[in-house]
Amino acid sequence: ATVFFYCSTGVMGTVLGIDSINQAFATTFGLLGLLAYLPARGCKPRYIPWLILTITATFMKENGITWTAVTPLIAYGMRLTDRRTLCRGLAAGFIAAMAYMAIRFITADNGGITYTPSVYEWRDTAEGICIFLLMTWVPADYMCIVYPPEQNMLAATLTALAGIPFLWLLAGSFMRMRRDRLTLILILCMPAAAMPHLLTWSSPMHTYATLPMAAMLVARLAGNIRVHHLAPAFALYMTTAIGTVAHHYAASYRSGITGQEMGRETIAQC
Repeated sequence: ATVFFYCSTGVMGTVLGIDSINQAFATTFGLLGLLAYLPARGCKPRYIPWLILTITATFMKENGITWTAVTPLIAYGMRLTDRRTLCRGLAAGFIAAMAYMAIRFITADNGGITYTPSVYEWRDTAEGICIFLLMTWVPADYMCIVYPPEQNMLAATLTALAGIPFLWLLAGSFMRMRRDRLTLILILCMPAAAMPHLLTWSSPMHTYATLPMAAMLVARLAGNIRVHHLAPAFALYMTTAIGTVAHHYAASYRSGITGQEMGRETIAQC
């Protein structure tokens, strides 16, 4: 699950982007809040540290607010809390989220700008959902699709197909575990964490917010797959993902060098 997370396209789209590091910080503080909340057997959740870390995640990036609901749900899915504690956690998270949104509403100045949905924006939402699903689960080399200097549809197709055996095994494991509480909660939490961007505009870095849940889901489902089936499929999946990561890094580096040269030329002309 850890390797799956760090070799994901969403991670590369975040850590290699100069304007995306706030998403990494938001997810980090959200996970720290989850760790602070999870109680030991027979103990109560630690609400104050969780809320402090979750609000910090929200200050880093607004979608950090989803941890006000995701954290109590995951704890309940792991059977570390009962229904009453789940309700208390959701209520505390809801109050914190409403307080944050009230403060933002009072202090924000949008200059009189209003938001009106349109047909084009709904198409953007559909496109965002596709980006969210593909970049979370399919280890295709998207650089070969969207970046003209690197376009190679054959490479993109082959890398996408390489992930099918592993995803097929996960799908089969889900069918056997479809009534498992934690599995269902993780599947529910993923679109919930992505919702702030699915309703507006989505990009590779926005899948980063859902990757912790995706990695936990992979760990949960993979534990129900026979090793001699899982090992070769996952090896193929990760070989493809690592190759895609290397290509993404190299292309980002070349793009950075080009930007550096353009900056130096501009400074020299001043």
